[in-house]
Amino acid sequence: MKIKEFFCKCKKHITWFKNSLSGYIEFRKIIDENSCVLFSHNGDSAGGAPVVLLELACSIKDDEKVVFLCGKPGSILDLCKENHIQAFSTYLLQHAFVYTMKRKRIKALVVNTIALAKTITIINNVNCSFPIFWWIHEEKKLISRYRNCIPTTLKPNIRILCVSSTVQLNLNEIVPEYCGRSEVFYYGCRDIYSDYNAHLYANKDEKTFIVSVIGRICVRKNQIQVIQAYNRLPDKIKKRMYIQFIYASSEQEYLQQLKEMSMNEPNIKFIGSVSRNKMDKIYYASNLIVCSSIDDPLPVVITEAMMLKIPFITSSKTGQYYLVQNEINGYKYNVNSVEELMSVIISVYNNENLERLREEERKLYLDYFTLNAVKDKFELMLSNSRTTI
Repeated sequence: MKIKEFFCKCKKHITWFKNSLSGYIEFRKIIDENSCVLFSHNGDSAGGAPVVLLELACSIKDDEKVVFLCGKPGSILDLCKENHIQAFSTYLLQHAFVYTMKRKRIKALVVNTIALAKTITIINNVNCSFPIFWWIHEEKKLISRYRNCIPTTLKPNIRILCVSSTVQLNLNEIVPEYCGRSEVFYYGCRDIYSDYNAHLYANKDEKTFIVSVIGRICVRKNQIQVIQAYNRLPDKIKKRMYIQFIYASSEQEYLQQLKEMSMNEPNIKFIGSVSRNKMDKIYYASNLIVCSSIDDPLPVVITEAMMLKIPFITSSKTGQYYLVQNEINGYKYNVNSVEELMSVIISVYNNENLERLREEERKLYLDYFTLNAVKDKFELMLSNSRTTI
């Protein structure tokens, strides 16, 4: 490491520590028995678990005194400020923040993701009297990576929340001591459905059938299987079907492999990144959304397809799989079978009356994945936890 680079890093970490120290002083002043603290492992606002936690904070802030914490600082602190939520970075002072919460006997604490397993260990050892919700989002590989940091015995006031049944099954397999201790708590997506836009941007060309595959290009997302299924389709369907890959990032080797496999297929397109405010047009213009992941806790692409009434196919290794009734409120298949994926694609293609299915998809979203649905379930869990402690 160059000397200049070393001093720049030192300066950054000193700044982080100073900010966390001044934040801690302020935190001690504002925290009380009515505070509901939400703790994220980092302050990244590009997506993922921290943003999901912020959405929860925003949905409950009118009813609860919300304080947001993150391990390392990031732009999510600015988003909290924009949403009038007090937020602090704990950085190296995590123990101090935890002991302050214990002393002030806050109303509740939500600890976000398996990445904060060591924080759960700290909390587990200090006999906090308030309810703690440990919300786990990660796929099997990441849960396995943190296995040695996970406490096998938890105090009764620590409740384990999994973002889907898939995460719950993986957690039970890796940490069998948690069997019977966890429950499913989905995260919500902000509702952006518009009848006007759905009609305006819908694919009106009856000669084309557009399949969108949305998300990072990588082994875990298993997009090669979509091309394999496409290659097995009857020629009369292949001629009308267009596969488009929408992705903001990729594993370069895997992307190259995908492109080589589709080199002689003009109907397979690699679109790349699309700005967030234009993604609804991608959905509305699609006849079908496919998620072929081999391990995906709760893919947003499927929740958004439900929200926007776009027919979807989800693999057996996604969090929504167990909610889907095949051909009633969506389509699903066994991720180990390319033949089954091909058959389901043909079923959607041949189905000329999808209106009922679209409405049932939307109902699934409204029942489980709106911000209000998530808020209501959280408030119920909070109420139940406080009466049993």
